[in-house]
Amino acid sequence: MGPNMSAAPSGRLKSELTAVPSAGLVRLLDRDRSILAFNERVLAMVTRDDVPLLERLRYLCIVSSNLDEFFEVRMAPHMAAARAVGQAGPQFAQVFGAAHDLVERQYALYNDILIPQFKRKGYEIVAHGERNSQQRTWVRDYFRRDVRPLLVPVSLDPSHPFPMVANKSLNFIVRLQGKDAFGRHNEIAIVKVPRVLPRVIALPERFGRKGRSFVSLSSVIRAHLSDLFPGREVLHSAVWSARGGALPGSRPGQFEPLDPIDRSG
Repeated sequence: MGPNMSAAPSGRLKSELTAVPSAGLVRLLDRDRSILAFNERVLAMVTRDDVPLLERLRYLCIVSSNLDEFFEVRMAPHMAAARAVGQAGPQFAQVFGAAHDLVERQYALYNDILIPQFKRKGYEIVAHGERNSQQRTWVRDYFRRDVRPLLVPVSLDPSHPFPMVANKSLNFIVRLQGKDAFGRHNEIAIVKVPRVLPRVIALPERFGRKGRSFVSLSSVIRAHLSDLFPGREVLHSAVWSARGGALPGSRPGQFEPLDPIDRSG
């Protein structure tokens, strides 16, 4: 892939981003799909070998930031309309599908292109399964000293409303087995992660590649979720982040789900 590669929209966007005739001689483009097509062109910069590696990562981050705003602002009316009629219309499905394809391509570029190239240059993000005993000991101590005191685990149950979480914040949802300290069988809990914690942590030089080895905050927390629920077994966990600042009735910077959580799955 070189500098002359086409930056035109691809896949779903390429087939859908077409001029739509309107009254008279005016021809209009769908605004939502044109925004996604623009982000396709930005994402195309990540594939260019003539662009410095850090700049390619920056372009990937720009697309992530743009998609945050897109879901907060542009998708909110679609979601409100879908709830009003009880089902999603064809335009909602098309826009959401195109956005989903774009996010999938983001992950593929990050995992399959950027991460291997950073590793070849001596930079690595060490996953929990790849850490040696010394690294795991350091990560455990870091979690207990700097991370655990700031985490907020909250059990969920039908008799209480879903807790408010900060917009764009990092959160975990956890399925538990066993009883809590009060003898209750609350099997679902969330763990709210404050923004003050860094998302990427550098390992000490004695444990890594001279300041070039890192661990992600999400992997540090995931590896020690059981510490937050003593006496209980963590069966499953997943990371999630809310985008809801523009939904009708939402408070600035806060997210409140409009539908109850399905606990049957």
